[in-house]
Amino acid sequence: MDVVNSKLILFFTGYLLEILLSIDNVFIWFLIFKSLKIPILLQKKVLLYGI
Repeated sequence: MDVVNSKLILFFTGYLLEILLSIDNVFIWFLIFKSLKIPILLQKKVLLYGI
C-alpha cells in the first residue's frame, strides 16, 4: 500500500508541476507580446509561428 501511495504522490506532483509550467509559459508569451507591442489581431498568428 505504501508503494501505491508513493507512486500516486509522484504522479500528482508531476501533474501539478506541468500545470504550473504551462501557466508560466502563458505569462512569458504575455510579456513578450506586451514588450514588443504586438497588436491583438496578430497575436494568434505570432503564437502559431512561435510554437
